[in-house]
Amino acid sequence: MESLREKQAKFLIYVSKLVAFAYSQNIKIFVNEWYRTKERQEQMIKEGKSWTMNSKHLDGLAVDLVILKDGQASWDCKDYEPLGEYWEQHLGQTWGGSWKQKDCVHFEYKD
Repeated sequence: MESLREKQAKFLIYVSKLVAFAYSQNIKIFVNEWYRTKERQEQMIKEGKSWTMNSKHLDGLAVDLVILKDGQASWDCKDYEPLGEYWEQHLGQTWGGSWKQKDCVHFEYKD
């Protein structure tokens, strides 16, 4: 069984590959949020920006990447589809844009 540190190391490699893919497609991105404390996660739930205390952000195994279009953050899920497809199909990981309750900026480690 992999330790949390081993999973985090693998996750970092996956995120690096995703960032390289975005760059190759001329998609500008930035990290909005990676690790969250329990208190931050509780705040996100209160604000309606998250719906679970089982978030992989709590273990540093999820990242929210935001696309910049014309210098502005894009929240349009369609813009994230190339990244989500790459994340799932080429890296075998979980993308929040595939969920019933979509979270298109969310990319997480799949156990």
